[in-house]
Amino acid sequence: MSLTAKAKAAYEKYQKVKKAKDHYDTAKGYYENVKNLLNEDTRPAEIFKLGLDGLMKLGEKAVGQSLTKHPYFAYHKAHLEILGQALTATATHDNAMKALSKAIASADSAQVLSKQVGDLKSRKNALKLNYSLFLAGGLQLLRNHSINPAQAATQIQQQSGGSVGDLRTNMDDGMYVWRAQACELYFDGLDLFAMVDIEYKAATAAYKKYQQKVQSLQQSTKPIDKIAGYGAEQKRQWEWYEREREQMAGRAGGASPEAVKDPSVHAGRQSDLVAATVASLAAICDVAMSPDAYNPNVVTTRIGSL
Repeated sequence: MSLTAKAKAAYEKYQKVKKAKDHYDTAKGYYENVKNLLNEDTRPAEIFKLGLDGLMKLGEKAVGQSLTKHPYFAYHKAHLEILGQALTATATHDNAMKALSKAIASADSAQVLSKQVGDLKSRKNALKLNYSLFLAGGLQLLRNHSINPAQAATQIQQQSGGSVGDLRTNMDDGMYVWRAQACELYFDGLDLFAMVDIEYKAATAAYKKYQQKVQSLQQSTKPIDKIAGYGAEQKRQWEWYEREREQMAGRAGGASPEAVKDPSVHAGRQSDLVAATVASLAAICDVAMSPDAYNPNVVTTRIGSL
């Protein structure tokens, strides 16, 4: 295990968060606050006014730092940009379709997002494994020392070749690194959640705008508008059909039919996936930063199934 500058910064950020004016006692509490803040700032009436910069500033306000250096942003910048543009489209047939296609593009990020979530889970598993391999044994020896000092001191000498003091120093150093990595992982997940949740709300808003435009065109007294409205919806249904056919033939390539059927529902599922992952990372981070982190039995019980 090695301590990076980013991990150290995450550790310090966790400490600052706990001392913040709102007194978040846990990573979970901070995560809930971020969700509430995002909900406050992404109301449908406001989100239409925002382009890419505005959407990113919402996330930055929520998590307290820039999100534009996050890998997900780099992979998905083009979709985010055109989604922001779609939210300001005017009520014409072409722009109705543009709003829909941008909502689909946003919802269609499942393949990129899957890699991001997979990376978080791999790091989570490595974090749990590192504790078991490099910390649990030594920590248990120190706990045994408090019960039977003479016997434990002999075991420590035999297994590590050093003194109780040496082992305690090594374990304190190792715990600092492990805790910092737990904080880093949690905040990386939280940053991803902020972006995906904003994207989900933007996709929902864009799809709602599409529906409103199509309905307005279909209810128009002008025949050309009616044709345009029904044509837009027919085009959506054909794209949905084509994706269903491609998926059945095993050629979908990550382009989900659900993203066309209802981009808001599809994007919502992606947001839920990240939310569940971040919730588990928050739980692990809180265990890591608690006094119980020095008790292998408690750690194994509380994070073993996460």
